[in-house]
Amino acid sequence: MPFNAQATLGKLDADIHTGICVGFNKKCSSLQVLSVVKEQISRALEIQPGTFDQFRNKLQHLTYAEITNIWQQERRHKEEFESQARPIV
Repeated sequence: MPFNAQATLGKLDADIHTGICVGFNKKCSSLQVLSVVKEQISRALEIQPGTFDQFRNKLQHLTYAEITNIWQQERRHKEEFESQARPIV
């Protein structure tokens, strides 16, 4: 049976929220949790998992710390690119 992300997202809610809050050193806000969860799910689905276990395994590797590290790297790359852009005259 092929993996259906829409059908299984509801099952992940409690696990994901608990895992993210553990990664925070402060109280979780709903916006922080939702931002990280959205990023986790989007990145986990990029590999097009064939089974729920593959999807869950990828989610387990995309911790809060990993997501924030990815965001920092992307921000640095963007800043480097923008600093090399030609000035608008």
